[in-house]
Amino acid sequence: MATLLVRRQDACAQLAASDAPGFCLAPPAGSSSARALQREVALVLLRQRLGTDFRRAGSGTVDLWTETTTTPAIADSVYATLVEDAAAVRAFFGRDLGDPPAVLLFTSRQSFALALERQFGFSVDSAEILARQTGGVTLAGIDAVAINGESVLAAGRSTIFRHELAHVAIHRLAGNAVPAWLDEGLATLVEERDPLGFDRATALSILANDPGALTIFGDDRPWLQVNADLGGHAYGVAAEAVRVIDARLGRTGLVALLDRIGAGTPAQAAVEDALGEPLARFAVTLPGRALGACRQGIFASAARPDGLRIWYAYGFRPQSSVAVALDGPQHYAFRVVTDRYGVYTATVGTPMPAGAYVLKVASDNGESAQLTLTLGDPSAGALQGCRP
Repeated sequence: MATLLVRRQDACAQLAASDAPGFCLAPPAGSSSARALQREVALVLLRQRLGTDFRRAGSGTVDLWTETTTTPAIADSVYATLVEDAAAVRAFFGRDLGDPPAVLLFTSRQSFALALERQFGFSVDSAEILARQTGGVTLAGIDAVAINGESVLAAGRSTIFRHELAHVAIHRLAGNAVPAWLDEGLATLVEERDPLGFDRATALSILANDPGALTIFGDDRPWLQVNADLGGHAYGVAAEAVRVIDARLGRTGLVALLDRIGAGTPAQAAVEDALGEPLARFAVTLPGRALGACRQGIFASAARPDGLRIWYAYGFRPQSSVAVALDGPQHYAFRVVTDRYGVYTATVGTPMPAGAYVLKVASDNGESAQLTLTLGDPSAGALQGCRP
């Protein structure tokens, strides 16, 4: 403990007063756990290694650090998003999760990859893959988030901040022993802004058609490889598992499960105790529980400003021919082919006549789903339809 305090004080002393982060303030003896002190030390030393290319751009709910090439306007916008997302994460878990997490914003993919390799301990190959495939990473053990600005700054309202802040919350509750499927599935659920969108339609179709997806519960390979094998949709599949657990245990029960893991109960034992069944049985029955009465279904988006609504038929056989019929003020009928997962995506709306329509999708082998939706109503919300 003394060594940690000395290193911590020395590291803070080397920073200019204007740059010194809030976690440089020395706590009274005995006020922090060894783990908290280790985290603080690691953050200070990390800030030192990043050097003068980084500056503090916001503090309070979140400690935001950006490269000096980031404009003040962008930094202010990112910080406002972080504050909003941190509040959403606290609301999801129903508790204050302690000290503000540090968020490090890199402006380019190259600087992000270089930091992953040189500062965060990733191999060259892993750093390159992460820089290409992810918008950010959570640095387990120090509760810091590194963001790939090139992937998120031009993408509109990104969800990556909420996803990574959720990881910080999960690790503060459960420690670093939480399994990848629970960690990533829960973070994906926390970040979710559209529960009736393409990503969820794809995840449900994978559960309906690919038993191999259930291996995520016992797969010891790196999560990036697991995700690549599912075409980038392992996050969505894991989120459906956590959605089922959340519905079954309730939010309080879900947080209690994380607390038990954090207190030292092995993760699988904690999950099985909470569910009252072996994890293997839960995995095998997940498709039926996640799909429920909608073995095949249709999601329709809320009305957009341009008068269009996006719809997704899901749960059909992959790359199969299905008949689509739309009956209302006018009749439309055509055949289409689902994608590699069993999803078909299209739009309805302008210039079609306004009014109520029944949308039906049916395959030649008896799979079908239908949905009643209204066109021309700007207040129309998102909908889900199942079998007739």
